[in-house]
Amino acid sequence: MVTCLALDRAGGRLATGSSDYAVRLWDFGGMTSSLQSFRHIEEPLGGYQLRSLDFSPNGDRIVVAGSSPQPVVLSRDGIKLLTLMKGDMYIRDMRHTSGHVAGTTCAKWHPTDGNMLATASEDGTVRLWDVEVAEARGDDAMSLSVQSGQRMVMCIKDSRGVKTQASSIAWHPDGMSIAVGAKDGSVQLWEHRSSEYKPVSLALNATPRNEFAAAKVKVGSVARRAHEADHDVTCVRWHRDGTTLASRSTDGTLKLWDVRRFEEPLAAWGGLDCNFAMAGCDSSPDGSMLCCGTSVKKGQGTSSLAFVSTLNHEK
Repeated sequence: MVTCLALDRAGGRLATGSSDYAVRLWDFGGMTSSLQSFRHIEEPLGGYQLRSLDFSPNGDRIVVAGSSPQPVVLSRDGIKLLTLMKGDMYIRDMRHTSGHVAGTTCAKWHPTDGNMLATASEDGTVRLWDVEVAEARGDDAMSLSVQSGQRMVMCIKDSRGVKTQASSIAWHPDGMSIAVGAKDGSVQLWEHRSSEYKPVSLALNATPRNEFAAAKVKVGSVARRAHEADHDVTCVRWHRDGTTLASRSTDGTLKLWDVRRFEEPLAAWGGLDCNFAMAGCDSSPDGSMLCCGTSVKKGQGTSSLAFVSTLNHEK
């Protein structure tokens, strides 16, 4: 099963991830009639499920994320560049560890800054990374006395203040905020305007110091009951106008939101069965339509593509 894919912005190169734990790269310009991939990267995360792929803004790097707590960044040609740092699972407050401690669910590059990366995880956090700092660290991924490159931590919590898994993320088109879909069914908007981050220079055998001021990062607005609780919000997708947001969930719904009035959705469409946490949705270039796929259990019909209008809200 193909679990994730990503197309670079130029439209010439495609990356696909599969349940065989491998990533394949496809080049449309150089493809022959055999329709074969030009590069096969075996198990970039080891024996972990692949869940998310994304090309950097200029297409020179690919981030690979999955059930491993350590996403990997590859070059455009599939050469491994770095592994993001793993956090300390014995620290209770997730703001005070540099890295995820549970499987990642999604990874997205900043829309314009090819050095900034966001990752979401089952540990209830979304983390921002300085990729150049992380790459300069080299393969010393387990040492606590080195720079992790982590810039910021967003702790995702439910209405009771208890952490909940972050299942999907999407950068705002201006790159100044992030939409997060959570396991409690909520959709949350986080601002990341911050000048607190300053990489630190550590002497040999020095005590590590925080590289960020996570305590000052707060959620902007939240749609608490956007979807049913305990159902993954499998995808959040911005329209290019920056005020409209679509969300897809395993509760079988697709919803459209105006983030300026986040109390109720602009429209909601039900009966769109969804059994997979990696299911996506997308909008047409002019924003007049949304599209998502449906999934059905074996012997219970056939899957389909559903198209809905954002203008008159008809399916």
